[in-house]
Amino acid sequence: MRFISRYESPLGRLTLASDGDALTGLWFAGQKYDAEGLSEDAQEAELPVFTETKAWLDAYFDGRKPQQLPQIRWYGSEFQIAVWNLLLEIPYGQTVTYAELASRLIAQGRSACAQAVGGAVGRNPISILVPCHRVLGAGKKLTGYAGGLERKQWLLTHEGILQSEPSQPWFVYLLECADGTLYTGCTPDLDRRIQAHNAGRGAKYTRARLPVRLVYHETLPSRSAALRREAELKSYTRAEKLRIIQFDGR
Repeated sequence: MRFISRYESPLGRLTLASDGDALTGLWFAGQKYDAEGLSEDAQEAELPVFTETKAWLDAYFDGRKPQQLPQIRWYGSEFQIAVWNLLLEIPYGQTVTYAELASRLIAQGRSACAQAVGGAVGRNPISILVPCHRVLGAGKKLTGYAGGLERKQWLLTHEGILQSEPSQPWFVYLLECADGTLYTGCTPDLDRRIQAHNAGRGAKYTRARLPVRLVYHETLPSRSAALRREAELKSYTRAEKLRIIQFDGR
């Protein structure tokens, strides 16, 4: 049996997992491999390791550099654990590439390639504390992240690795099509986007679904914030979207 707890972060809800003593998992809600390996009978509990982990996360999201990690215990293959241990060596505010990690494993006498390393990094069960977000592709390219590329970009910006976005408002919106379909999107130019939809531009729109009308919108401070909110709205059911339109629409 394992134990779980929840943490509300600026990037969404996190699920923490433990075997009773050490931290064994930390996932973003809905991420790839979310709660992988977690038993169905896992129970909500408040353990000392969860308290330590949440204090670490509080410090991290407050912009401080947390020092002492809570106790971590790995459950994975020998190769995966070797990769995850290398992730712990990546300093705050710095990055490495998959190829560089592969070279370090080879120096340890292990057989490794960038692709195999990428597979192990992607299955890192402890997000943020074990900083797989600091691993980049060839040429320092921002590549995949189990928690989503927007979260990876946010974390790297938070640590000062990437530059902050210029301050520009973005809009998240709900459009109602002629057939009653509700469509969610985001844009820096709301009027132009609506005009484009009504002109029939875009594969998602056919003449049978025109015209469209704006039934709800929010103003967000940046593109990344708008993309996060757009993803959240897309996960809502039609009934939930209609409640937003009814009570919060403008």
